[in-house]
Amino acid sequence: MEKLDIFDLDSIQEFIKNGKEKAKEMVSLYPYTNIGTFNENLIVEINVAGFAREEIEIELIGNKLFVEGKLTGGRAPLEYVQKELTVRDFKRVIVINDLYINGDIIATMSNGILTINIEPQETRTRIKIS
Repeated sequence: MEKLDIFDLDSIQEFIKNGKEKAKEMVSLYPYTNIGTFNENLIVEINVAGFAREEIEIELIGNKLFVEGKLTGGRAPLEYVQKELTVRDFKRVIVINDLYINGDIIATMSNGILTINIEPQETRTRIKIS
């Protein structure tokens, strides 16, 4: 009786190697992000150094906050002696609590940090007695 080999060891090793490299690549594409609360507001801070305001798009769809940065060019190419900051296109999706879905949103950008301040929606409804 011939033993059937359903696993090709070379293919499995190649898959694992490529998966690790792809995971490292994906992690490096996302800018550093801090998420927290302050005075009941949800605060999202994203490192967007190297991007202009026009190159960043913010959209709230349902309970997902989409932040996308697309470089438009126009930068003079440099020959670096040392380069530690990599600026690439990115797309970040942040799932937010339902409490903030209909709240007011204010976005500001200063010193390479994009700050998105989301106020909670009013959860109480005042009812007037007539």
